[in-house]
Amino acid sequence: MKVLHRTLFTVSILILSLFAATTFFRAISGMLTPYLHNYGENTILVNAWGLATGHGLYRLSELKQVPVFAATYPPVLYLLVAAGIKIWGISYTPGRLLVYIALFGSAAMIVGIARRRGCDVRVAVMAGFAFLGVFPVYRWSPYLRVDFPALFFELAAVYIYLGPGAPVKRAGGFVIMGLLAGYTKQSIFCLAVAALLGAVIEGSPEEKKRAVIIGCAYALSAAAVFGLLEALTDGSFHEFVIGSFNKEIEWGYLNREHTCWSAIR
Repeated sequence: MKVLHRTLFTVSILILSLFAATTFFRAISGMLTPYLHNYGENTILVNAWGLATGHGLYRLSELKQVPVFAATYPPVLYLLVAAGIKIWGISYTPGRLLVYIALFGSAAMIVGIARRRGCDVRVAVMAGFAFLGVFPVYRWSPYLRVDFPALFFELAAVYIYLGPGAPVKRAGGFVIMGLLAGYTKQSIFCLAVAALLGAVIEGSPEEKKRAVIIGCAYALSAAAVFGLLEALTDGSFHEFVIGSFNKEIEWGYLNREHTCWSAIR
């Protein structure tokens, strides 16, 4: 039986690593291509370039221009890409490199989360490879988009939350990384909420208490950052990241994320 298990694991790991390798090479080739891959890349690059050259984000006049290059996402990725443009000049490569690092960093976070939930090393590695091998990840891997950086920050928040150390430090790490995630892509706030809901619903009394405290700190911090950005943009920030962001967030979506959280518990 042990021989059978080892054989099945070996075959599974080989198949998953093959899928992961295709994603790896697609991401590398995409990063080195100097041309546009996806319509959203131009919007991010134009706004990051504007930041790098001294122009602001979230100006209401941008919503009336044609073509529209308005920044419909929060500012974290724009700021990171702008820093890359400052160093290497304007091209898609600096931003795609960030996405590339976030993509494989997300896989590493999945492995780490699985290990901190008590999974065997082999199972944890398979989980990381499985993430890299799924088609949506493969398809989006070379694109300069907000999705993988936001996912990386959020998975890092969960990884820190599950780790050792003082509860205050873990809570602080969760809040900081969760804010970076939510202010990279606004809809990913749902993942943090789902993680905390999972702890409240299924955790021990101590975990429930900690999750409620962290949730309150997270909500207050997110509101404070939102208020600051509203003040810095003369009240126009919400017009871009809420009014112009056409994604509906429903309870079913949040519940599905909670189901995923429950699975890793």
